[in-house]
Amino acid sequence: MLKLSCKPLDLKHNFNTKDYSKMDTVKIMDQQWDYLIVLDACRYDYFEQVWQKYLTGDLTKKLSVGTGTSDWRDKSFFKYYDDIVYVSANPYINSLKSVKGFSANEYFHKVYDLWLNNWDDEKGTVMPDVVTKQAIDIVNNHPEKRAIIHYLQPHEPYLGSSVSQAGFEKPTAGGYLLGVRDEQIKSKIGKMIMKLCSAAFYWTGIRGKFLLWKIRELLKLPPAGPMDAVRRKYGDDILRQAYKENLEIALPHVAKLVENISGKIIITADHGEMLGEDKCYCHWSRAKKKFLREIPWLVIDKGEKVTTPKKVTHEEKDTSSNLNEKETKEQIQQRLKALGYMD
Repeated sequence: MLKLSCKPLDLKHNFNTKDYSKMDTVKIMDQQWDYLIVLDACRYDYFEQVWQKYLTGDLTKKLSVGTGTSDWRDKSFFKYYDDIVYVSANPYINSLKSVKGFSANEYFHKVYDLWLNNWDDEKGTVMPDVVTKQAIDIVNNHPEKRAIIHYLQPHEPYLGSSVSQAGFEKPTAGGYLLGVRDEQIKSKIGKMIMKLCSAAFYWTGIRGKFLLWKIRELLKLPPAGPMDAVRRKYGDDILRQAYKENLEIALPHVAKLVENISGKIIITADHGEMLGEDKCYCHWSRAKKKFLREIPWLVIDKGEKVTTPKKVTHEEKDTSSNLNEKETKEQIQQRLKALGYMD
């Protein structure tokens, strides 16, 4: 029998409608910064609990313009920014192929595809230490540019000790994490039911993953992604603990990046995350859930930006690709699935 724990988090930063209307919706390209560090799916309340262990600065709560990466991306970038390089661990922002109508090469001076060249097949993500190492090299090679550095954590899959293999068995030889392969859905009827339900929930405005995931489980289909797997296996309390661990795994590496750059640095998020509140999970575009809108805005001012390249200690990896269009599309789809994006 399906057993779900939906115990609400005891948060001291709830706000009523009046408070909500007074909060700032932050438009990142209207702000002044030299380096913008994006933590994918990072909620303000969790960040506020732990950030001072690793960083110093001025933290405020902001509202994101979007509630999913593609939503945030589309509402943040409107023209070509020749002064910006984008270091991307997220396939939604890549230099190779348009994803949901967004071609990143049309917006930034250069996009570095860490999601392609630095993907960890076993973990199903780009590890934060790799993002930091690559970002240090990249910003040193572009001293005249601003940079956006996009980490995947605390976004699923979960890397901490609370869960084992993010709820999955070891990956197959092809690098897929079990539980996110379409091939695992043996029943054509089951697959068709899921597509119909997904479309119906979208058009009727019934958002969130709970109903879809419950139907998947009742149909004995594999988890929709790492979060669904953890929810099934461990319940909501451990899911929230795993999410917090993911954030704390990333922050020491973010702090190392901050140590190696200068100027005005902003640490923020593209959007938040639902972790069982209101029986909703994950994140989706055009949502009205506050935990998807509330994001951290940590300002770290290290003085004037250094414009002379430092010695590069790690060789910057070539971001070019010899994949054809079909292979590129498959790589993007596979890695988005490993991150929990199936629908």
